[in-house]
Amino acid sequence: MEKHRKESWGIGSLSLLIAVFAVVFNFMYIRGETLGQHLFNTLGFSITYDGLIGIILFLLSLFLGSRYKEHYLAPIGALMSKSFLILFLLLAVIGAIQHLFF
Repeated sequence: MEKHRKESWGIGSLSLLIAVFAVVFNFMYIRGETLGQHLFNTLGFSITYDGLIGIILFLLSLFLGSRYKEHYLAPIGALMSKSFLILFLLLAVIGAIQHLFF
């Protein structure tokens, strides 16, 4: 018989929450600005590279999800972060190719 491991809540569980926040931070628009831009403007900061902060959030989520795999929701957060980081990388490569050749 196969033993089922009991997953517990822990710091790794924050991986999914951080990944979802990073998606909302980068891809939800309010009045023509991303939520990240809107939050920083509300706080009085002028930021032009909110995508970089999103990448940092995804990397943090990936680290927590990979480091604490045994925590509840951690593997899902890590997978989601990997997916969006690959998407960011793919879009950056496509943008660079377009900039160079078109």
